[in-house]
Amino acid sequence: MQFKEHFELLIPTSETEDIRDAVLADLRSTQVDTNGAECTPGSYGYNADSFSLAIVLGALGTLLLSGKSIEENLDAWISLGSRLKKAIRKISQRKLSVRLSEPAAASIAVAAISPRGHNEIEFISSQILPIRNRSLRPELLSVFSQHPDRYYFFVIRINDTAHSVCISSEGRIIRKTPLPLDFTGFFKLDKGGGRPTKRYSRRALKRKSRSARG
Repeated sequence: MQFKEHFELLIPTSETEDIRDAVLADLRSTQVDTNGAECTPGSYGYNADSFSLAIVLGALGTLLLSGKSIEENLDAWISLGSRLKKAIRKISQRKLSVRLSEPAAASIAVAAISPRGHNEIEFISSQILPIRNRSLRPELLSVFSQHPDRYYFFVIRINDTAHSVCISSEGRIIRKTPLPLDFTGFFKLDKGGGRPTKRYSRRALKRKSRSARG
């Protein structure tokens, strides 16, 4: 999967010069690569007084978004996600909040569900859901720098399980749901969240599984 957005962080603040150095220091302290970082003061989508500092992490974009898929560079994505989580915690200690662009949020989602020793992984889909904002023109709702308040929905397959992950642009995991892709696991799920269903006995499930394999 390829992303259209940059690796970008947006910090809502009016003190952009002082905050810039502090945030870059926090990123470096958690080993997030800040080489080539572009820091731009601006404003975003609620009113004219909503000031912000946008930080585009150029080196990460070159490394992770230059044609290679997540699957081809998985370890780097997992490592970045873990480091970004630590950086967000440090930045929040300064009484600041952070908004993450789509690829930055994807790295946190991948890190949250990827087990050690994984055999197969596939990034299946990504969807962005902006929160309502009547002060913006509709075409700007999907522009991260203009409206960074949003949810991301990712579907990621690891071995025989797909994971549906909802994460906010603040980096908070809202929900993680595993979805078994093997025949037996599919029929064991019920509305209660994964308990064996009463419709099939264990013996019947084995028969169905053998039948599905041909």
